[in-house]
Amino acid sequence: MVRAFALVFLVAGLLAGRDAIGAPPGSYLAWDSCVGEGGTRTRDFACNGTTGSDVLVASFVLSQPMEQFIALSAEIEICTTAPYYSDRVCTGLPDWWRLEPGGCRAGSVALSTDLSGPPWSDAVRCASPWIGAHTDDMRYVGNSRVAFVQAIGSRSEPTALVAGTE
Repeated sequence: MVRAFALVFLVAGLLAGRDAIGAPPGSYLAWDSCVGEGGTRTRDFACNGTTGSDVLVASFVLSQPMEQFIALSAEIEICTTAPYYSDRVCTGLPDWWRLEPGGCRAGSVALSTDLSGPPWSDAVRCASPWIGAHTDDMRYVGNSRVAFVQAIGSRSEPTALVAGTE
């Protein structure tokens, strides 16, 4: 079995009675959950197994409310630290991030906006505007130096997003 890497898009939205995390406006990446639910920014991978999955959550906090949210487009550049990074240039990727065809973990990346089950359905500080009719798509572009994940999500009907919540 191939170890799966799921990229989950969790976007700001306020459900009744939910607390704001107090994070400043901006975009966030965290492992296993959103930042407000204890997701971590860094993670060490032993790279000694090929089963299981690792979840990287992309989220954001708005500085102003958005009345008519309908779509999101995102691009994430993956560049690791030394020895693969020098003088602000990616010089290579460890095999764990080689997800392109012919790479060590080819095809091991997926996008999910289905946040209807645990741990997402139990979240107190993170909510999703993807509940209801929507579409999503993802593309992974990588080589031996750098990788990009491009994703888009779109709703069939607009929804309102509240500022200051993840």
